[in-house]
Amino acid sequence: MPKGLKRAVSALLITFLVYCLLGFLLIPGIGLRVANQQLAQYATVPARLERIEFNPFSLELTLWGLRLGEEKNPQLAFRRLYANLQLDSLWKRQLHLADVELEGPHTELLFDEKGQLNLASLFRIPPSESPEPEQPSDPFPLRIDRIQLAEGSLHFQDLRPSEPVDFSFDPLGFELHNLSTLPDDGAKMTLVATGPNGGRLDWEGDLTLVPITSRGHLSVKDIQLKAWWPYVRDNAPLVLENGVVSLSSDYRLDLVQGLSLIHI
Repeated sequence: MPKGLKRAVSALLITFLVYCLLGFLLIPGIGLRVANQQLAQYATVPARLERIEFNPFSLELTLWGLRLGEEKNPQLAFRRLYANLQLDSLWKRQLHLADVELEGPHTELLFDEKGQLNLASLFRIPPSESPEPEQPSDPFPLRIDRIQLAEGSLHFQDLRPSEPVDFSFDPLGFELHNLSTLPDDGAKMTLVATGPNGGRLDWEGDLTLVPITSRGHLSVKDIQLKAWWPYVRDNAPLVLENGVVSLSSDYRLDLVQGLSLIHI
């Protein structure tokens, strides 16, 4: 084999090995270290990200095991977050993600007696200087072919009423297709949530971000009124022994000229 060809092959092999080393090992390792340093600096509760994986050939990024809060009772957490970047982002001048998947997310949404929300105090936000007024600019060009939330859960507690309100949505699922910040690009979305005592929320429709418009169908089935009744009882002398509510409606939302919500 000619020396020039040997050098070229050797250079290609070295470049390939360095690329693999950077992509599979160094970038995930550095990213994990930086992420946990930032969490330690700004989080007001114990916080940790377990692992980062990156495939430099398929451009797939996976974050594993984020937890904010105590290990057995986190306030925010997820098991896995996955994103797949597409190469056409380079020449289309937009961030294009084929898939974004969030598995096992959990959120504690808690209001204390004074109305303070727990999520508002999870991070120490450094004070920022008052910025000069900026001219309106176009939104960042982003396209996501599919977003999926699976096996999620939400725990809600409100200690402000005379009788605390406490319930959970579990499981919680969400799927959205063709989300884009490009003008007049619409997305298809579905949301399914199972509430306390078998209640169910279904939402299906279209969403456009620029401008913000949406239309679709919302359905609520067998939602137990007793879980929400403390809000009513504190404002009206009504007693509820038991009851459920079921309803469904088509809707159209338009924020182009201010808030406009139309029931169809």
